[in-house]
Amino acid sequence: VLGEVEQLDAPYRPAVAILPLGTGNDMSRVLGWGKYFRPQSLRARLAALSLSRVALLDRWGVAGSLPDGREQLVMSNYLSIGVDARASLNWARLKAAAPALFSLRLLAKLWYIVLGTPELLLRSHRDLPTRLTLTCDGQRIPLPRTCQGLMVCNTPSYGGGSDLWDPTQGAPLPSRDRMQTEAVPPAADDGVLEIVCVTGVFHLAQTLAGFSNAVRLAQGREVSIEVEGSGVPLQVDGEPFGVASSGVSSLGPFSLTLRRLGTSLMLRAPAGGIDAADGEAGPSAVEGAMADGLISHEVREELLEKMARAS
Repeated sequence: VLGEVEQLDAPYRPAVAILPLGTGNDMSRVLGWGKYFRPQSLRARLAALSLSRVALLDRWGVAGSLPDGREQLVMSNYLSIGVDARASLNWARLKAAAPALFSLRLLAKLWYIVLGTPELLLRSHRDLPTRLTLTCDGQRIPLPRTCQGLMVCNTPSYGGGSDLWDPTQGAPLPSRDRMQTEAVPPAADDGVLEIVCVTGVFHLAQTLAGFSNAVRLAQGREVSIEVEGSGVPLQVDGEPFGVASSGVSSLGPFSLTLRRLGTSLMLRAPAGGIDAADGEAGPSAVEGAMADGLISHEVREELLEKMARAS
């Protein structure tokens, strides 16, 4: 939806709300619209739109020599390389071959666990530190020798609600921090990406369950990644490359660079949730003023962005 809005390049840029119809629904979680959708909640969700708050979301261009012959795409949430991307790829291939196995949300999540478990023994990406070159804002970032998966995050929700960055280090089993500079609080609209890694599928499971956090590597405004050799999976916003091919070995080397393209206007759920009786009237008042011809499109956009920054 955001891509279609951007391609229109119209003077009026609508603010977009999220309906959580997916599996992880990370963007919906970040914006307060919940982790899943129930049909009986539709009326309350529609009523909540008039009370919602405006938010900004950074949009990142991913350009380079990508798998599947792609050269560019746009990222909103995150990308991952290695062990987690491998589980996502196997999950997507199984879903394409046998969609009936994914008829229930719980089954879909269960299959993700089942397909990732063999990596406890296989450790297919134990050589990732020797094959992946990571550069952040022009500086080479060394990977821990135990790294088996790399994640680049724009939002603080990954894989169904997990905060891999964990800025407060509040996880019961926190990972060692590998930051070379002082960390700043993450945000989805600050023009900065968070880069983390996991040491294997068991560590990944711990982070997704909230018992640990990923190893924090760096934050930056421009990130470049180069992977040598074949067989290293990549997924962007939950969509893995190579679903139509056979075997992980068919995935070739790739390189990419992430740069911020701009921001999208989003709607954040009322502070009290979708069932809240009151909320912010500011965004609705701005829209009404533009509809009445009292302000221009440009003034509307400026006001909404200021509201988003203030909240």
